[in-house]
This record gives sequence, C-alpha cells and structure tokens, in this order.
Amino acid sequence: MVKKEQEELDFVLKLAKKVTGEYDIKQSEIENIPLSNFPKQFQNTVKSRDYDDLGDIEPDDVRNLIVDNTTQAIKAKLEPVTDDVSYKFVLDASKIYRIQGAGHPSAIYYSDGSDGRYNHHRGKAKIMYAAEKPDTCLAELTERVDKNKGEGPHAEQTTVSSDFFEVHDIGELQCKRQLKFVDVSVMGARLKLSGDLIDTHNYPNTQAIVAAWGELGSTCYGFAYAGAHYQNGTLFALKETPENPQLETIKLTKLSQYQVDTSELPPSKFTSERSEISMFDVMERSLGGKVIPSN
Repeated sequence: MVKKEQEELDFVLKLAKKVTGEYDIKQSEIENIPLSNFPKQFQNTVKSRDYDDLGDIEPDDVRNLIVDNTTQAIKAKLEPVTDDVSYKFVLDASKIYRIQGAGHPSAIYYSDGSDGRYNHHRGKAKIMYAAEKPDTCLAELTERVDKNKGEGPHAEQTTVSSDFFEVHDIGELQCKRQLKFVDVSVMGARLKLSGDLIDTHNYPNTQAIVAAWGELGSTCYGFAYAGAHYQNGTLFALKETPENPQLETIKLTKLSQYQVDTSELPPSKFTSERSEISMFDVMERSLGGKVIPSN
C-alpha cells in the first residue's frame, strides 16, 4: 500500500472510532470498504482531513456499515464448514431463567432492538435473553451497567439498591421442546476472535455472528454463550421463530421474594450449609456485590 493510501486509511479508522464511540475497531474491519460506501459527510471529512468537522454523521450509519462488512467475513468463514459448527442442546422440560421489570403476566418477551450483545445490528431479528442459572441471570443484569466493571480488584464492589429487588421479577421458563443453540463459546478460534466474544463492550462481532447465521439460513433457536462477568452455566439469546412458543412461564416471582435452590449455585461453605438462599444473598455472597438501602 502506498503512503498516501495508508494515510487515508489511518484517518478513516480514527474517524470511524470517533464517530461510533467504539475504539476497538481494527484496520482489517474497514480496509476493504470503499470510501464511497460511507455517508457523504463522512467522505467529506476524510477528504478535508478536518477531524473535528463531523457535521451530522449518524453513528449507526457508520457502525452498521462496519458490522455488515464483518458479517460477510464471518459468513465466508462459516459457509463452507456449517457441518462443523458446534451446537448446545437444551433438553425438553429443562428450566431457564429471565429477570425483567415487575408487573408483566409472562416472562417471555422478544425484542427487535439493536443494542444487545446478540441483537441483530439492524434490528432484523427478535431476541430474548435468558440464563441457565439464576445467579448468572442476576450478574448479567447488574454487572452490565456497573461503572466499575472490568476495572480490577482496586475498584469498588457493585452496589444495588434494595429497591431493585422490588421492581424486578424473575421468571422460571420451561422448554416446550428440545432447543438447539449455536454454541458461540467455542467459535473464538475458528473466527480468530479469541477474547473478543466475552468482553464487556465489543458487541459488533457478536452481532455480526447473528447476522451471518441468519444469512446462512441455518436452523437454530438462538445462540448459547459464556457470560462476560460470571460463568455459572450458559447464557442464551433466543430468536423468535415460527415454531414459537419455545417456552412457557411456570413461575414469576418478585426478586425480593425469590428463593434460590443452592444446588443451582457454585458450592461454597455458605451455600453448602443451606438448601435455599435469597437473591439478596446471591448478590452479596455469590456475586460479591453489596445491597444498599433505598433512599
């Protein structure tokens, strides 16, 4: 690559990071995207080299273009080897968990949003998140929004107001048939994404997996993956399909009233001495957080 081309590519990469707010974008993710494919204002800024002249560039217009590009790269890797892609099966009548805002009649809700780790980046799939274990379900909800996540042992522990347990329910969901999930937890080596599938902020790669799998047309009920914060059991991103209902709500309980069977939890001296514990105890004794009084 000649120096002038590399200088332009360096500027495009720097600008894409600034516009999207995602600073893990790699050169390989953008170098084969023609500049003419980017929004007009983005092209003008690249030509002027005025880094502060962003105009009205819409972040999603740039981000979606990059995720589209990654989608095609993942599709090209997977298409010849779909028979080798690993699955995780959840047996008929198995139980999984979902935490949601209180007051709904069911714990089943699929959203076509584009912000979650396994949402389609263009909102083309309806997704519902759930977990194999109740403690991992709680960890995903509380750690995902904690300002100190990933900051190391010198950081303050996660704090959750007692009100949180009053305004959220936990649903026990039973599988109505055996469910088949793409096992993303073992895809890192094949896709050369080691470490990028379970970090706390890199959603473009996982969203591109969702998009690529949809374009391949392979049948599955969603994606199974390891938690970024806590790994007791598996997490699930279930896709809404014509074969719904996949699940039924068998129990819906306010978090403050829910008792967890300790056989579902990693063993410790505390859990081994009890048959059940509260979700407050799960927060403090299993996740290492702290429940503080409401204001």
